[in-house]
Amino acid sequence: MLSSYLILEADKEYLDSLVCAKITSGEAVTMGLTLIVFYVTIIAIINHVNCQMLNFGPCPIVETVNFFDIERFLGSWYVIERYPTWYEDGQCSHKRFEACGRRIEIEHVFIREGVQFVLQVNSSYNPGDEAVFQMQDNIIERIGIPIEVVATDYSEHALLYGCKYHPYHNIKYTLAWILSRNQTLPEQTINDLKTTFNKIPYSSLSFLERVRHDSDICAHSWTAHVENNDIGK
Repeated sequence: MLSSYLILEADKEYLDSLVCAKITSGEAVTMGLTLIVFYVTIIAIINHVNCQMLNFGPCPIVETVNFFDIERFLGSWYVIERYPTWYEDGQCSHKRFEACGRRIEIEHVFIREGVQFVLQVNSSYNPGDEAVFQMQDNIIERIGIPIEVVATDYSEHALLYGCKYHPYHNIKYTLAWILSRNQTLPEQTINDLKTTFNKIPYSSLSFLERVRHDSDICAHSWTAHVENNDIGK
């Protein structure tokens, strides 16, 4: 298993200047010139993402929640564990899902260095569809990774997964969250959700990171709001 952790310094207009990506693959990479071209390509790609999970190969087919009830799913969810992603680079993370006409508004909220960041994006979802929130490329999440609800009981926990394939580079961008209606979740429930998550091909439990919700680090002095602006519009 090839495993690389790339860290680059970049001049970005986003929230952080640190660009990083975790990359895993089950295939060996040819040495020599091919390897050089490969890393140049990766560096070019991750200049568009920050602390984003990248894997080789197409996205797997994921079974989502059957008979998904969007009305019961709406509301606030605390992030218990997650894959690293640039637009949620902090602690005390939670999400809010709200129906706004024919779209679903999703807020990604986190706190870093005493500042609460509220990032708002829009997704499309029609009642009765599969449990997938389709995303357009936007200034917050430039890749437009769809968010799939893999498991939820609506009242306590949820498991979300996202994947989008870049065929030219044979790379997929992946997201994952373990969510709770409260700031904590029983360890047995977390382990059960991890078991479900581990059944997704090419997923890796080792990259899930625990999110803190301690009162001392969740205190903030001001809030920064960043609203969605679809790139395609």
